[in-house]
Amino acid sequence: MKNNIQDLFNFEIAQELSKTYNTIESKYVLINNLKKYYNSNELGTYQNWDIKNIYNKILLDYYPNETTIKSQFLNQYLFNGKKHVTIFELPILNSRIDLCKINGKSIAYEIKTDLDNFKRLGKQLDDYFKIFDEVFVICSTKKVKEVSELIPKETGIFSYRITKTKKYIFKLEKENQFNSKINNDVQLNTLNNSELFNIVKNDKDFSRENAINKILRTKSKDQINDIFKKNIKLRYSNQWSFLQQNYKNILEVDYQWFFKNTINPSIIYQRSF
Repeated sequence: MKNNIQDLFNFEIAQELSKTYNTIESKYVLINNLKKYYNSNELGTYQNWDIKNIYNKILLDYYPNETTIKSQFLNQYLFNGKKHVTIFELPILNSRIDLCKINGKSIAYEIKTDLDNFKRLGKQLDDYFKIFDEVFVICSTKKVKEVSELIPKETGIFSYRITKTKKYIFKLEKENQFNSKINNDVQLNTLNNSELFNIVKNDKDFSRENAINKILRTKSKDQINDIFKKNIKLRYSNQWSFLQQNYKNILEVDYQWFFKNTINPSIIYQRSF
């Protein structure tokens, strides 16, 4: 990166740049947006990768929102290990979980930054406890006490803080407790028709309702929990494998986009790695 352009920015400017950034935006649009705050002809000499790298640095350093917290948690906790699958934004009932990790256990991570309010937190956690073995909230160090007073006792807490050198530090503040609230009916309704059909493939009278009722009738609670984890893990395994193999060539603010789209980063960044 030429010069220390990011040193000229602050939270408010980074917030505005975040509103205009997207992974496939052209470098010319990104340059013009930057020129509103940094008027330099040098920007025109930057390549697509360089400009997006500047945005990535500014957003990580000055705008700790859900995207940046998520990316740093992935870097430090979830890219390690080869047996699990991590999923972005899995829809659960009326909620959408920020991150979840599935292997032998299913673990939900709900991120609450200092930019968020906690009005929906109780309802979100209630949804997640119907599905996942373990549930954690990720919040800033200064919000740990407030979060602790709002969450069920079974919920674990990770805190984060940002050092003066802009490094993200995570800490396990509270261990999770055993979850006795798993609802097999909700788990099965999270599966799609193809997944349900494969479970009851010998059933000639397949319908979604009949399949769910048959599984509930013939399988134990633990068996259904395992069925849920196996199918969700399989559904997203290729996307996670792609991201895990390529994340070192992907900017942190773009992790979720590449998880969804699985396109070679060199095509999007027009850069040979």
